[in-house]
This record gives sequence, structure tokens and C-alpha cells, in this order.
Amino acid sequence: MITNIGNWVKDPDTKKITKMFIDKGYKIYFVGGCVRDSILGNPVTDIDMSTTALPDQITQIAKANNLRAIPTGIKYGTITIISNCKPYQITTFRKDATTDGRHAEVLYSNDMITDATRRDFTINALYADADGNVIDPLKGINDLYSRIIKFIFNPKKRIIEDNLRILRFFRFHAWYGDPDKNLDPASLNACTYYKSKVATLSNERIGAEMKKIMSAPNPISSLEAMAMAGVLELVMPKASTSQLSSLLKLENKLQRGIHWTTRAAIMTSTDLKNIWKISKVDYKKLRNLQKLKVGKDKVSKISYLYGEEFSWQYAILKYVSLNKDIPKNICTEIKRGANALFPIKSCELINDFKGPELGKRIKDLQHAWINSDFSLTREELLNLTF
Repeated sequence: MITNIGNWVKDPDTKKITKMFIDKGYKIYFVGGCVRDSILGNPVTDIDMSTTALPDQITQIAKANNLRAIPTGIKYGTITIISNCKPYQITTFRKDATTDGRHAEVLYSNDMITDATRRDFTINALYADADGNVIDPLKGINDLYSRIIKFIFNPKKRIIEDNLRILRFFRFHAWYGDPDKNLDPASLNACTYYKSKVATLSNERIGAEMKKIMSAPNPISSLEAMAMAGVLELVMPKASTSQLSSLLKLENKLQRGIHWTTRAAIMTSTDLKNIWKISKVDYKKLRNLQKLKVGKDKVSKISYLYGEEFSWQYAILKYVSLNKDIPKNICTEIKRGANALFPIKSCELINDFKGPELGKRIKDLQHAWINSDFSLTREELLNLTF
């Protein structure tokens, strides 16, 4: 079992941050995801730390060392210190005094156990000292290695504190749980019991969590558990996981990467705009996939109209929906569509068509050319009548 999280703690900027606090007599620890992912051998992208220093003291220490301090979560005791463009999110040890399911009033603490017990899951209550030695106050490493996601102590109490933890439970299982094992019964039962509290969440938070779930290497067991708990219907109406396994297999076979929009489109045709808050680009892609999956358009046409990346998503979606093997010439067809050049320029028509009529003529000719599978020549197009 790993007791030291490795070399990234020796980074000069990271060592500088820990030394600043230790030299002032404060305790400071790495906590949560950076420790968890290090134990698993995953890359560390965000560094969160906990300290006995109060927010004002964190800020003073940063300024004394000519570092920028940003009050990113001052209400909750969090200050982000920037060193050489690297962010370190540092939070005072704390406990929740009162909660309403969405917001918490916090009290500061100088005790690690108190800080650990207010967190959501055992695998997130892992700490490490400045040298990278792991501290496991709630036995979370056993759950991490067993790939089981458990709420800390009373699952219902954890959910009442923060309703978002319902979706986070399924998200963490999708990424860190064992897809071949049942989910922790007590935690799953609590999510089922409080499923109606999902309605209290903002669509921004729902969209963010669902994108993360859908982007996991294999989210099927999480999504199926969400369906059994009655949660999936609330955040993704009329969704089905029946074709998701086939889609994942084709993704793996083609090695085209994971696109959560493809997975969402195979699961439901419901417009998620008013449930998930996602970017306009993502929303447009998802709606196009949902609509196109029931059509009969050739992949070359889609590639010409939407580009190569989208056409691969369309191809995967189409052939899984049809329950057919993907054609061997699919790559050639996608390339052919992406490289096709419409042979008519508007300047060739301006003597015969003006204004809106010119735009309509170009559109009609392009439509005819696409439907001919790009076979109509320039001369044939110019002589077309409608």
C-alpha cells in the first residue's frame, strides 16, 4: 500500500508554498483529489491544501512572499495562491456549522479529523504532509483500492448537507468505482431516498456533473444505478442505456476518443436545454446528433456539412442505432466528404440571379450536388433547372 505520493510534492513552487506555512508555525497538508490521484498513479492537475492558518493569515503569508492571493472561496475559508502561474487552493481546516442542502455556514478548526469528517466520500478524505507521506484518518485508502465509493459516516446526513452529492456519488463511481461491483448499498439507498432533492440543483451544476459522468471511460454501471434510483429520469428524461455498451465497444475499436455528446444522443432524444446548462457549441452538437441519428444521410454528406470530428460521432451513433457493423471504408468516406469542394462560385451566377434569388440558387445547387454524392460537375449544375 502506498504511503508516499511521489515526486510532484518536490516541485520547487510546491515546496516553496509548504515551507512558507511551516516556517510560520502552521500545519499544512495536501488533501483530496491530488492525494487520491497520486495514490492511483493518475496525473495531478489541481493541488488543494488544508491548513491551520486562517484566511487572513494565508493572505498575509502570500503577500510576504510576493505571491498573489485570490479570495476564490473566502466565504468557505479558501484562498488561491499563485506561484509561477500555478494555482494552489488553500483552505483553513473547517467544519460545517449549518447547511441547507445548497450552502453551508462554516466554522474554522485546527483539527484534521474534524476537517475530514465534513467531506463527502472516504476516498476524498485523504491527506499528505509536505514530504508526501499519506495520512488516512478515515480509512479511505482501503475504499480507494477496493474501488468502492462511500459517503463518510451517515450517507443521508451527507446529502442533506449538500444535495449535489447525489450526482457526485454517481460521478465518482463512474470514474473510481468498480463497474463490475454493486454500489455501496447505504450510499445508494440514501441517494434514492433523497432523489427529489436533485430538483433543488441549478442546471449549471446538473450539466457539469452529467458531462463528467458521461465522459468516464465506462459510465454504464453508474447510469444504470441512477436509473434504478430514479435519479436518471430527473436529469435525463426518457434515457435508456440499452445501446450504450455497443457504443462504448465501437468507441474502443475505432480509438476516436470519448465524446459525451455521442453517448447522450444514443441514450435520449429529449431536448436537455432546460435541464442542463451547457455551452452553445455543445448544445448544438448534441441536438444535431439527436436529430440526425434517425436519418439516412451518408457519412460523406455529414462530413462535408459538419466536419470530420462530428462525422465520426455521427457514424458511431448511426451504426450502433442500426445495430450494424461499421463499414470498412468509413474513413475514406469521411475524408471524401471533408475534402469535397463545391464547384460553383456565386460570381458565376450574378448575371442571372440577384439578392435573395442568388442565395436560394446557390443553396439549391449545393443541395443537389450533395445529394448526388458530389458527382454533379460544374457544367451539369449550371444547366440544372428546378
